Amino acid sequence: MANDIIKDIVEIKHPFFFNWLKTLESKLKQEVATNEFEVKIIALLSNHDKELFCDKAALKYFYEQGLGQEVNQIPEHERRILGRMYGDETLFLDINQAPYLPFYYGDTGFRFFTTHGQWRDANNSRSVKT
Repeated sequence: MANDIIKDIVEIKHPFFFNWLKTLESKLKQEVATNEFEVKIIALLSNHDKELFCDKAALKYFYEQGLGQEVNQIPEHERRILGRMYGDETLFLDINQAPYLPFYYGDTGFRFFTTHGQWRDANNSRSVKT
């Protein structure tokens, strides 16, 4: 069921976006080739993506068809980073398993940091009285 939903999103509802997303990293690398910039596209987990964790095939499909990233090509160091994020560095070391998406990203020293903002969005989170 989840795999049918993600296929519908990637192939029917938003194919232009996902085709653009799959080529974005290489296009950016071409544009900055003369400069000393590193380009890396990172898809973050948001409040509507948690269902992907329930269906391993849907998560693998999302990586490979939605993001254009072969699951077995995800480097070990990235798998370990994602595993630590979810509490176990070894959680995603199987190269045939799609790791869960990160829920935040920051560089060393947090010169850059991003996360999905649902924790600030009253429509997508419970209100907490302080």
